[in-house]
Amino acid sequence: MYKRQVQRQRAPVLDRIDTQSQQGFTAQYNILSDRSPPIGYAGQSDVIDLSDNDYGDFTIETDSEDMRIFVDQINVSDFASRATDSLDYMDLENTTLGQRTIEWALTKAAAYFYADPDAGETDFGYSSLGTDNAFPGMTPLAQSAGNDIDRTGVDVDADGFPVLEDLKAALTWAVEGTGLTYADAEIFVSPSLFDLLENEANPVTRLDSFSEGADFGARQLWIKGVRVTECPNIMPNFELPWDASPENPGNAFIIDRRSLQFRALAPLFTLPLGRDGLADKAAMAEYGTLIDKSHGEHTFWLEYDLGEVEFDPDGDGSGDTTE
Repeated sequence: MYKRQVQRQRAPVLDRIDTQSQQGFTAQYNILSDRSPPIGYAGQSDVIDLSDNDYGDFTIETDSEDMRIFVDQINVSDFASRATDSLDYMDLENTTLGQRTIEWALTKAAAYFYADPDAGETDFGYSSLGTDNAFPGMTPLAQSAGNDIDRTGVDVDADGFPVLEDLKAALTWAVEGTGLTYADAEIFVSPSLFDLLENEANPVTRLDSFSEGADFGARQLWIKGVRVTECPNIMPNFELPWDASPENPGNAFIIDRRSLQFRALAPLFTLPLGRDGLADKAAMAEYGTLIDKSHGEHTFWLEYDLGEVEFDPDGDGSGDTTE
């Protein structure tokens, strides 16, 4: 099965969803939910006196989401720190902080996609993404608006561009039926799905100026001008005990970058906890929450069945790299 490798450290979704500062215990935001129609076109006699007509109006609602607390802690032995430093081997404290920061980034990225406060979990660790202490991620947001869309019937092995065309149609449908715009939309896909889209897009081989090297495959894709971002955090969620995703990395998420935001009371920080022996203790924490001003109306979760992956080192059709 897929396992979390020590070299796994990329969380590009954190750079693509804006973070805004937020005061207080809750993230509050306004939603323009309705507008009355105008008086419209009228004749000269109708516009002489408008007193019998309604004023143009709109409905603005205020909603909120509770701030959530992420926490971790480290304990660095003074003996080990001095020993590694004397050997000029590593800065143990900085290395420890760096590795825990990577783990924070990976956990937060997984939360963006799959955290579900209604999953009924009670444990800490990765299971905490399914407790009521977590904010709702993209999957429950999309589900709440009926935008979780089963596309496993799409034949990814068909001739032509089956997934590109289907994803393009889904994007068009989302823009046509909601307030989402192409300018504000973004699509997140797994590396496996990105690779499939690359192959369908018929990438060319690019030579450098002296023909000394070749580059095959695109590193950036756009569909109707909308950026497609490859996210290694979209994958079979072996860490999550509830059914958060299918058994293969066929998830695609369409979001509205204006509506989906992370509100932070305090970005990631460290707080010394002092010593009760020969070790330095510290806590790492972040206070914030993910909000969707569209209440999931502009968030779409599409599930494709990729079948056998393109590269299968085990030869069993699963693409697993470890036992």
